[in-house]
Amino acid sequence: MADLVNAVLEFLKLNGTISDLEKDIWDTADKLSKQPFSREDVQKKVGENYQKHYDIIASAGVVLGGNFIPLQDLSDKELSDNLCVQLIKLCEKEDKELKKRIGQEWQNRLIRK
Repeated sequence: MADLVNAVLEFLKLNGTISDLEKDIWDTADKLSKQPFSREDVQKKVGENYQKHYDIIASAGVVLGGNFIPLQDLSDKELSDNLCVQLIKLCEKEDKELKKRIGQEWQNRLIRK
């Protein structure tokens, strides 16, 4: 799955325009990579992603065990893991969008990675 995330991020770097979904991918990846870990920023981004992309992010709860726990009750690792799964889900959605929009060019990029 890391290959997909890396391929999407690389594509976004090269792409001139950016959609709302692509912006959320960048922002999510940025929050995950920030050091030191900012619990407040990560909690905020997790909440934003749930609100904006509930259709795809809700399945992340299943990946993390299916129990919905308030964000403030999660450990830093659980919070980070949640955001990581969200990033994967966002990239999977972007992958589908790119396959529809630019088809073979995107497929060739994934194969080269």
